[in-house]
Amino acid sequence: MSSLTQILLWCPVQVTVLALVALAVGMIAGRRRPAAGALIAAAALISFVGLTALAFSPWPDWSISWDRLAWRQAVVADDTGPEAPSEGPAFNFIARPSKEVRGLEQPIPACSTGLRQPEASLLDHARADVPADWPRLIAVLYLAGVAAMALRIALGLLAVRGYRRHSHPITDRRLGELADVICAQLCCAKGIELRETTRLSTPATIGWLRPMLLLPPDWRNWTENERRAVLGHEIEHVRRHDFASWMAAQLGVALHFYHPLVHWLANRLRLQQELAADAAAARVLGGQRKYVTTLAAMALRQADQPPAWPASAFIPNSKTFLRRIEMLHRSKSLRGDVPRPFVALSVAAVVLAAVCAAGIRGSVAGDQPAPVEGGVQYVTALNQAEAPPAAAPAQDKFAERRKALRDEALVARAINQLKQLALAMHNYHDVYQHFPPAVVIGPDGKTPHSWRVELLPFLEQSQLYNQYRMNEPWDSPHNKQILRQIPDVFQSPFEDPASLDSSYYVLVGPGTVFEGPQGIKIADITDGTSNTLMIVEAKRSIPWTKPEDIPFDPKKPLPELGGFVKGQFLAAMADGSAHTFKTEGIKDQLKWLIMRNDGQVVNLDQPGRAMVLRIRQQPGARGAITRNNLKQILLAMHNYHDIHGHFPPAAVIGPDGKTPHSWRVELLPIMERKALYDQYHLDEPWDSENNKKVLAQIPDIFHSPYDNPNSTNSGYYALVGPGTVFEGPEGIKIADIVDGTSNTIMIVETKRNIPWTKPEDIPFDPDKPLPELGGFVNGGLNCAFADGSTHLLRLDRVKDQLKLLILRNDHQVINYGALNGE
Repeated sequence: MSSLTQILLWCPVQVTVLALVALAVGMIAGRRRPAAGALIAAAALISFVGLTALAFSPWPDWSISWDRLAWRQAVVADDTGPEAPSEGPAFNFIARPSKEVRGLEQPIPACSTGLRQPEASLLDHARADVPADWPRLIAVLYLAGVAAMALRIALGLLAVRGYRRHSHPITDRRLGELADVICAQLCCAKGIELRETTRLSTPATIGWLRPMLLLPPDWRNWTENERRAVLGHEIEHVRRHDFASWMAAQLGVALHFYHPLVHWLANRLRLQQELAADAAAARVLGGQRKYVTTLAAMALRQADQPPAWPASAFIPNSKTFLRRIEMLHRSKSLRGDVPRPFVALSVAAVVLAAVCAAGIRGSVAGDQPAPVEGGVQYVTALNQAEAPPAAAPAQDKFAERRKALRDEALVARAINQLKQLALAMHNYHDVYQHFPPAVVIGPDGKTPHSWRVELLPFLEQSQLYNQYRMNEPWDSPHNKQILRQIPDVFQSPFEDPASLDSSYYVLVGPGTVFEGPQGIKIADITDGTSNTLMIVEAKRSIPWTKPEDIPFDPKKPLPELGGFVKGQFLAAMADGSAHTFKTEGIKDQLKWLIMRNDGQVVNLDQPGRAMVLRIRQQPGARGAITRNNLKQILLAMHNYHDIHGHFPPAAVIGPDGKTPHSWRVELLPIMERKALYDQYHLDEPWDSENNKKVLAQIPDIFHSPYDNPNSTNSGYYALVGPGTVFEGPEGIKIADIVDGTSNTIMIVETKRNIPWTKPEDIPFDPDKPLPELGGFVNGGLNCAFADGSTHLLRLDRVKDQLKLLILRNDHQVINYGALNGE
């Protein structure tokens, strides 16, 4: 780790540790002896300078690294459920996604293998999403802050010097004699010059080598006790070298100006110095009670003339004066002296704490993760040298199982990304009446850009899209800045997080969905959307903004797909579904799936073919499965809208003109469940004997992963009532959603005892209290918006705006992301 990174990342941690120790010890020691509290605070603030200097030194180093921290060993738990049971007592659990995708983290047990493989920290993956020169940017901001604080200190010293120049000596003999007597009483050997200034309303001591006591003009009206109190207080400051220690402490404040504990410690130092001087002055005057009374009388007559702003860093203001009176009035007798052994122990304790804090450092250079085949890395829990040789076969078995589970979890994330891309394609189709071509010509009529750039507004990346310059090549200096901001959805979780290459491509050529420069319509996919490939996963060195994809020619050998997991590749179909294909099992039919109009229908589920790998549900990915289900439901809703010109109503009347069935049944043909739809008798009630057989075959897409696996209740419902997307019996059009599809809730995940085929959903009335929603995720509501996006809303944060999000035409635009803490 570089010194710059050490200062930016770990100095705040070191300062926090030392400040907390100093505050704790100082509060205890300074309760009765403010001088002791001031000593500890000053020592800590000066030690902050040493901590910063030690950042450039390789020592001390207690070898604290990211993967040793407590939270790095925690299991990434299920959304609501408990952690998965351990495989055995000797193994820890750790989860580390190659690139974070919301809700799809899966706990994988880390087993002892013979070789310890370093793991990239979560911080390393956060760094992958920010510009590589971020330390330089933060360093510039930090240095600017230090420079501003240094300028403030310099201006303060100049202001103090101005007070010295605009003052004149006090020649009153009686005041001088009184000062000499008090110096003798307090054992102050330094000579102190008494001067008068019209620029201050309270006394102040300035200077270190040549200390000077500045008095306001009204000192002549003070009583004898008031003069003794003021002189005793200020002379004690000189005796204890408070001005010098305060200046040294300001260096620590300047170097760590960003830290609130440093400012708190500095304020405490100033107050403790004042109280320590008060304790000495009280002895001179004859007791604390008499001293407080004298100060209170002076405060009543004092004019409020604060010092100039720069000088406030070195001269206490009237607020400090009043606070001193209050604290002296409330506290018991304060002691001014501090025993020498206590001084030595206090300084030693602060120095020891500073050395301990200085050793808290991050991983040193060279701790970078080593690549692991298949994109999977794991941490060994035991050293091979400590493991008995007989355990090696068992370890290998667990390692293989772990790798298989990890691959399966990563595949699930990749499938989720493909579904998001397919949904964005359909949303694009809704707007432009065709899918985007693979290469889109910009507004200048000649500069091409990729379909991936064109889809950004439909992937909630409008800001990134607006930054891209359509009239410049993809590799222009400006557009290269956009290239470095690759969205997660375009990068496979198996890919190196630092890569800028796309992981998902379209096939371009005769008969494909991306044939020609104009863009294909759904009607042009004559083989059926569920039978035609749209987007494929492939490992290629093509930057994501580059307008280049995979060429396809039905008369030539097939292009190579996949490359992340041996023997398989992922693909999204034109209907929005996504599958994992075995390369060998599908090779003879792959051309048919790529072509949209070859007249060949491939049965992906035909027994014995073993072409499609089904991804089983992972307990730790239930939130991701819910979002996948919601996205598929919304995609089917939009496909229905493309066909019928409107969304389905909540209850659809059958061909007999009187028997209703649910929108869930109505969507079955669009969700590749045509066979199940054909079994349903539309002229019979949902609970007829015939339709009960269909009820028992609930599709996974309508079953919440949080619910009982044997339940036939739906997990997903529409909100039905005035102003909702499911108002009335005719079906709502996209144009009727006047608040915007991204601002209107369409489907919610809620725990209710309503069978999935029953034409019943959740009634909503804007004039009545909200219906009870959620029930699966504690305090959260999974929902899909009309644009196809999904969110887990925190009910406690959005409860006051939830009605506005349900209504499609209330003309209220809600920033639910900010409300939801996203």
